[in-house]
Amino acid sequence: MYREEDRTYAEDSKNTYPLIYGVKDPTTEEIEALKRTKREYCDNYLIPNFDKLFIDKNKRTVLEFGSGQGIMAEHISAQFKKYICVDVNNTFLDQCKDNTSNCSNVEYRYVKDYYFNGLEVEENSIDIITATNVFCHCNFYQFVIYFEKFYKLLKNDGVILFDLLNSDDLDWSSKLIVEQKKYYQKTSNLNFIMYPFSSSVLIKQLSNIGLELIEDAKSGGGFNVLGFKKVPKII
Repeated sequence: MYREEDRTYAEDSKNTYPLIYGVKDPTTEEIEALKRTKREYCDNYLIPNFDKLFIDKNKRTVLEFGSGQGIMAEHISAQFKKYICVDVNNTFLDQCKDNTSNCSNVEYRYVKDYYFNGLEVEENSIDIITATNVFCHCNFYQFVIYFEKFYKLLKNDGVILFDLLNSDDLDWSSKLIVEQKKYYQKTSNLNFIMYPFSSSVLIKQLSNIGLELIEDAKSGGGFNVLGFKKVPKII
C-alpha cells in the first residue's frame, strides 16, 4: 500500500481485521488461531535464531516493522532490552499499545508515509529488525526503500529476520494464489492483495548493499523466512 487512498483505507478502524487477518468479520476462534500462528512463528523461527546469534539478547534493541496489534511484541519483548514497535497505521499502534501496556520496555513509532519517512529512530542503533506478514503487501520499490533504510538503522553485525511470499516456490494453481486472484477479481482492491516476490532476486540485491544471508527456511504456504546480517564496510 502506498497511495493516499490506501492510507485513508488503512486508517479506518473498521478495516483493521481485513488488513491484519484478511477477513472482514473473523470469529473469536479465528482471531485466536491467527494470533497463535504469530506466536508460533516467534517460537519456531525468531527466538531460536536470536538465541543462536546473540548470547546477550537481553542487552539488545529490537525494531519490529509492521507491528500491527502487538501480538509478537507482547509475546517476546521481555527477552530484550528494548523493543520498538513501528507501524504506518495509528489505529494499529493504538491497539498495540493496549496489548503491550504491561511491557515496560516497549516503545512505539509511527511512520508518516509508505516511503518510510518520519521514523524517529537513530541510524546504527538497532541490533535486530524483524517483520512478519508485512512484505507480502509490498512492491519492488518499497523493498528497495525499506531495506536501504534498514541497513542504515542496523548496527554493524546487526540482523534482520523476516518472512516473504516467495514467487520462486509458487505456481498459478497454488491455493494461496488462486484465493488471492479471486479476491482481486471480486473487489479490484489492492489493499489486501499479497504480492509474491523472488527470494533469489532479493538475496542477490541485499548482498549488493552489504547484507549477508544467514537464514533461508521454508515456513510453509509458499513463505520463506530469510535472515541477513549487516556486514561492516571496509573503508
